[in-house]
Amino acid sequence: MNILQIVSSLHIGGEERVVYKIAECVNPDMYHTSVLCTKEEGIIAEKLVEKGIEVFSPPKGEKNILNYFKYINSIIIQSKCDIIHSHGIALVDLAPLYILKKMPPLVHTFHFGNYPHIKKSYLYTERLMALYAHKLIAVSNHQRSMVIQHHKVNPNKISTIWNGTEVNPYVHDKDVLDEVRKEFQFQEDDIIIGVVAVLSRQKGIETLLDAARQVVQKISNLKFLIVGGGPLENVLKEKAKQLNLDDIVTFTGWRDDAVKLIPIFDIFILPSLWEGLPVVLLEAMAAERAIIVTDVGDNKVLIGDDERGILVPPEDSASIRNAILKIIDDKDLSKRLSQNALLYYQNNLTTDIMVKHYENVYRGLQPKE
Repeated sequence: MNILQIVSSLHIGGEERVVYKIAECVNPDMYHTSVLCTKEEGIIAEKLVEKGIEVFSPPKGEKNILNYFKYINSIIIQSKCDIIHSHGIALVDLAPLYILKKMPPLVHTFHFGNYPHIKKSYLYTERLMALYAHKLIAVSNHQRSMVIQHHKVNPNKISTIWNGTEVNPYVHDKDVLDEVRKEFQFQEDDIIIGVVAVLSRQKGIETLLDAARQVVQKISNLKFLIVGGGPLENVLKEKAKQLNLDDIVTFTGWRDDAVKLIPIFDIFILPSLWEGLPVVLLEAMAAERAIIVTDVGDNKVLIGDDERGILVPPEDSASIRNAILKIIDDKDLSKRLSQNALLYYQNNLTTDIMVKHYENVYRGLQPKE
């Protein structure tokens, strides 16, 4: 079967990494995959090409909307796809084609976790396109319930497939970890608190900076590493400066080697305001880190009642401060949380588990002989 995945961008992000892992890891004896990027290619596109996976994208600078849809249609024809698998906002780009002509079966994965707080026009178009999809996938149970509520979707049509990731190969690689610590001039006794995220409002980094200001007044050897770039990068750097955190907080910008950085974190924090199922949380669990995350999306399902990390309310810097202090003060707690997180990851959140679920979806759409 030929599977054409369609996604709006191939920069670094959870949605893009899911696209990459599906394309890389599906059974090659059963599926041939290619990827259509409708807006902007990025480093994930380069990685796909390196793996021998074909990546298509419209000509740069194309502003004619009719030519844009003609291009998408031409790739669908050229790829001879048996199934189209759209992700995120790419679903809306398919609307004119599915409305006007017969198209291959459509699978769609929702990655956005903040319904109904999106533009009404987008919400209505997505609701319309959900009617044309043969199968809908949510990446969390919370997201699934939101889609059913706001899109009036038949519950039998939408399933939850949790995102997956791979074991971190650098957790016990002392040479690599020493090299990373040296890059950022961290001292041996520094306690590293890290986040990996697109620097947008969704990720709640401003709240983390407020918590950092509170906690460094109690513990002097704390360092915060903020890995990622995005629209709020300059705003957040200015806020860190205003809070006198220049020597405490390091902004790395975009990194394609975050998998090497996560193992140096003593504590991983993700202070999101909303989520579906953040891939980076899975990566922190796979790296056996002590974790603090906000109680949004399916984070509570993954973390449990403080069994595999500590849950805090969104936009609550005091709770983040208290959670940091609790983990630092209790090394047995830190070890127990991180070990439990790794075990839960191994049983539920690997790439192989995720891909097998998607293969089952594809198989269910295969024409009966």
